[in-house]
This record gives sequence, C-alpha cells and structure tokens, in this order.
Amino acid sequence: MLIARSELEQMIPHGSQMCLLDEVVEWDQKNIICRTSSHGCTDNPLRIDGRLGGMMLVEYGAQVAAIHVALIQQGFKAPQSAYLGAIKELVLSVDFVERIEGSLSVKADCIMNNMGGAIYSIQVVSADQMLMKARLSLLQGE
Repeated sequence: MLIARSELEQMIPHGSQMCLLDEVVEWDQKNIICRTSSHGCTDNPLRIDGRLGGMMLVEYGAQVAAIHVALIQQGFKAPQSAYLGAIKELVLSVDFVERIEGSLSVKADCIMNNMGGAIYSIQVVSADQMLMKARLSLLQGE
C-alpha cells in the first residue's frame, strides 16, 4: 500500500464517508492505480435498495482521477479540488457490482492536465474482467 484510505479521504471533495477507495497501489505523473473492496460493503453510500449499479463505477473512476490531480499538485501553494465535468466513451459490462467477489482495481491514465482541468482514461477491473471504461473530464474549482 502506497497511500492509505485515511490520506485519500483528505484528497476528495466529498469527505470521508463518500471515499470509495481503500488504497493507492502505484502512481506517477501520468497514471494511478487504486484498489477497493467498498463495492461489497452493505453501507456503501451509492447503493440503492441494496444494489450497486454498474453506472456507479463512474464515481470510482472520478475519485481516482481527482486523487491523481491532488497528488500531482502536491507542493503547489493552494491545490484546488477537481470535479467531474463530462463522461465520454462510457462502456459498462455489468449491470450491478455488489456481488463481485474480490477487490476492484481502478486505473486512471492522464491524457491532458492543466490549471483548468484534466482528461483521464479510466478502467475498472475485477480479476481479468473489465467492468467499466470511460473518458472523464475534470474541472478545477474551489
């Protein structure tokens, strides 16, 4: 574990209860990989009537991208939060994810990053199964 959940909670704009990720496994200036098992938790804040829809994986990807933005901004005087601006090229291979055993790997590859925002290619995988992929645009804000 490179970065633990307690640190991740400080990097997303939602706060601790909404943090869906357990740890950062690896990261550099262009990529990040996180791991989580929160999809199986009965108290997952994204569950509706006990189910966690596949579309909710977009939020997992957005959190990983926002954490990456926060990590690459370390050392700047006042880093800003990043917010989801757009979702493109979304591909979902599952309707629901709460019954998937094991952890999820969420990878974000930075395509473009500047002071106004960033664009990421996102993949969520369990074992060898691709669950979701998309391109996300993040906007910098206060």
